[in-house]
Amino acid sequence: MRRNSSWIDLKNIKLFFILLLIGNLKAGDLQNAIKKAKPGSLITLGSGVFNETIVIDKPLIIKGKKAIIRGFLKGSVITIRSSHVRLEGLTIQGSGHRRDMLDGAVKIEGVSDVTIKGCVIDRSLFGIVANESRELNFIDNKITSFDDKVVDNRGDFIRVWGSKNIIIQGNRFIKGRDLSITRSKNILIKNNEIKHARYGILAMMDANMTASMNHIQDVYAGIFIKGGKKISLIQNRIFDTRLAT
Repeated sequence: MRRNSSWIDLKNIKLFFILLLIGNLKAGDLQNAIKKAKPGSLITLGSGVFNETIVIDKPLIIKGKKAIIRGFLKGSVITIRSSHVRLEGLTIQGSGHRRDMLDGAVKIEGVSDVTIKGCVIDRSLFGIVANESRELNFIDNKITSFDDKVVDNRGDFIRVWGSKNIIIQGNRFIKGRDLSITRSKNILIKNNEIKHARYGILAMMDANMTASMNHIQDVYAGIFIKGGKKISLIQNRIFDTRLAT
């Protein structure tokens, strides 16, 4: 459904606005809206639940303060295969349970300029998985894995591999496994709350990483670093490291 459509010019990109209101939506309605949208469109979701998994294969902005995108407990809920994508204000839940497939709420593969801001991610194995991507901004989100008493059975809040130019700031990570960054460079991890996990921050073979002013509590180890270079740890608060629950 398209309403209140208008065009603006922002950084030389034409943006088409779509307001998708929830009435009697069927599975696939959001994916159909993505398919019909022009590159650079803004899709604003009304309140309600979208029971579907989606693939974003073009530059898009998707916003919705009370919109829930709920998967079917199989695979990843949102897969991003395009650069210049922004998700804001969404609740995303219902990924699969397969660790070998990295099932998660959001999966990002080989793209650049992706922002996920102000989203709530829960009832998913991994929160955000990003591989071989760059210019990634994960800001002001709340991420929780499946509520498993065994911490090793949970997925990572964010799992980044082989990526660069990453900002992870102002998030709340509660009841997951790790905030995991591997073989990546130019990383800022700042002002995050990390609780009830295995490692607060797990960094392996990274370059030019700064972790500052993070609050880490109830974990096996606050910050675990293996290899890497130019790693800075500044004013992080780490306490009550014990068997996480």
